Amino acid sequence: NAGYEKSKKLNLIHHIGMLEKDAGYQAGKKMVKLSTFDKAMCWNHIPGLSVLDDRCKGFEQAMGELGIEYLGQILVQESNMNGSVSAAERAVNETGDWGGYGILLTGRASIPAALELKKRHSSFVIGSFDICSSLYDSLETGDILFGVDHQPYLQGYLPISILTHAVASKQSLLDHSIKSGPRFVIAPPTDQESACEDRHFPVCPVEGKSIFVSSRSPTGTSQPTSSMQPSVFRTVKPPLSMQPSFVPSFDMRPTLEIVQIRGYVRCGLSNATVKSQEGFLVDLCRAVAAVLLGD
Repeated sequence: NAGYEKSKKLNLIHHIGMLEKDAGYQAGKKMVKLSTFDKAMCWNHIPGLSVLDDRCKGFEQAMGELGIEYLGQILVQESNMNGSVSAAERAVNETGDWGGYGILLTGRASIPAALELKKRHSSFVIGSFDICSSLYDSLETGDILFGVDHQPYLQGYLPISILTHAVASKQSLLDHSIKSGPRFVIAPPTDQESACEDRHFPVCPVEGKSIFVSSRSPTGTSQPTSSMQPSVFRTVKPPLSMQPSFVPSFDMRPTLEIVQIRGYVRCGLSNATVKSQEGFLVDLCRAVAAVLLGD
């Protein structure tokens, strides 16, 4: 997740992860959107660690832009619950319910102490980095506003497809940074979402959304069918017991060569557009086919 600057120095084609300062900035904006407070602090459980420092710096920037008074970091080096709670109380240095305070936790390690602190000072609001079972419980009870997910599964999956494409096409994306986060989680996962995550996302349909009808990859997206008709989107609901199929082998030839040998262009269109055979997307598809195939 970290290492953006080092990846540029090493001349790597991409960094896939979450930019920590930007994530802290976005977390600050999210807290203001979800709650009302006029004083803010950042809970840093490992002072001196650049990743957490950057999260706090981004949070501070957001507070400044949004007119929220930023009172600095809560530096908590104690590993035990009582020590952490006491350190936080010394940093805030106020009695009462702490109404009007917003505190951002830089990691899930701070959640237990923050929840214990909330028993003593019930009115301050909390946002947290990282996803875990205690965060989900706190989202359900309303003790924490959100969790920041940097989506580690995507950080492991995307390099394979991106590197495969780079080797085959000799091309890479323009942006050096490919952001997997921040993704804000504001509610516990459903039973279906939990089952998908436990099984490493073999097929995870989204209610009311459209996905390709074809063989499926481990991310829950799909590979287009080999039908000569335009690919059509429709909603499908495969059972959770369905096992993932193998990802189709990657054709190493240039895309233009593949299309010209195949003799037709595949276009992803809605059911209504396929039925009417009219509209901008149909015309665009025909234009591409005319250029590539002369037909």
